[in-house]
Amino acid sequence: MMQNTPLVSVIVPAHNAADYLGECVDSIRSQTLADWELILVDDASDDATGAMCDAFAASDGRIRAFHIAARHQSATRNYGTARAKGRYICYLDSDDAYGNSALELMIKAMEEFDADMCVAGYVDGTGNTLPQMPQPQWAVCNGTEALRNILYQRPGWHCSVCARMFTRDMISRAGQFDEALFYEDLEIAPRHCMAAARVAMTEAPLYFYRTNPSSFMNTWHSRRLHSLAVVDRIASRCAVDSRLAAAARSRRFSAYCNIMGLAARNGDRATARSCWTVVKSLRGAVLSDPETRLKNKIGALLAFAGGGACTLLMKWLGK
Repeated sequence: MMQNTPLVSVIVPAHNAADYLGECVDSIRSQTLADWELILVDDASDDATGAMCDAFAASDGRIRAFHIAARHQSATRNYGTARAKGRYICYLDSDDAYGNSALELMIKAMEEFDADMCVAGYVDGTGNTLPQMPQPQWAVCNGTEALRNILYQRPGWHCSVCARMFTRDMISRAGQFDEALFYEDLEIAPRHCMAAARVAMTEAPLYFYRTNPSSFMNTWHSRRLHSLAVVDRIASRCAVDSRLAAAARSRRFSAYCNIMGLAARNGDRATARSCWTVVKSLRGAVLSDPETRLKNKIGALLAFAGGGACTLLMKWLGK
């Protein structure tokens, strides 16, 4: 392909990312697939991130750097997506990295299975610990089944837009990230699935996720409550299909349990009580659902013993 029409566009939002951005960019430069473009979107950084983005762009014609002041990852992703030229689109966080054949392996799956989206596995840690790239075994399903798998939190099915690849057409059908919400990945995952005719999934780890103890997902903040608004929205959208509605109920139960436990541990009793009301309303249906995961069933069973017993498992139940 011509350089101005790359096969895949990789979009990296970057805010004060100087510590790890070099490793992130190097993981793209070392790909076994050379037909890519990298879109770096510096979002109002006050460290060396902006200068690093410009230097990377000056050193490689496949890299483009932009500078905006959105202060929100959803906005930077939307900005980068609007400027992407590739047939396929990926999102990579600025402190994460790809295995060196990740793009090639995902594109091979997309083309072999005529998929609109593929979902890969990841490893997490504080330092890049990706193993030697495996030869993935792919499972293929339609978008509705993919959504059920995600909502039931089945092994290998995560809601992160990272460790995924999308066709440009599917991204257009699904729409933009919601810039008013945090938990934007969870919000957009159902829209991606419903816009996809075919989805390929592998548990093989092609992506490295860096664990950051001070990140949004590892601290208590009122914005964590956005997860509740998102799962409520998902439940409403899935209500017209009984099988999707059951899966959405299971995911909603997980989210309310998780926030209830976090709120209780951080002294937010009002939020914990509010979540407990919803947990009680869902526990019976979750316990009787043969497809819900074991963690949720145990949580629902303990919920019948009272809120105190239920909170013991909240950190185990997941986000």
